[in-house]
Amino acid sequence: MEKIKIFNNFKVNERVEFKDASPELKAFKLDFEMYTKIKVDGLIENREFFHWKRLVFSRLNCEDLRKISDYIIHRFSTPGIYTHLSVELVPFDNQMCLTVDSSNIKKFIINK
Repeated sequence: MEKIKIFNNFKVNERVEFKDASPELKAFKLDFEMYTKIKVDGLIENREFFHWKRLVFSRLNCEDLRKISDYIIHRFSTPGIYTHLSVELVPFDNQMCLTVDSSNIKKFIINK
């Protein structure tokens, strides 16, 4: 019983300010905003699985979704290769989040 209580009090996903974000999350946010011109409303780092980096959007329209699709294709796509670490645009904590693995950020943004 005590383990469940401790786990429930542990913040697995934490919103972070840009200045406190990891180098990968900072690079991801800057690259995304430069490429798409879409404002990111927040940043989330997963404290249990440190490799997941999330950009948070409070609202997206159809044009934004098209720009995000283009961004994913041009920055992260490798034809013919699928991995469970693929980029995802998913609802998370009542907002939309673009979620990327830090190894993909290093591979396709930082080390490019």
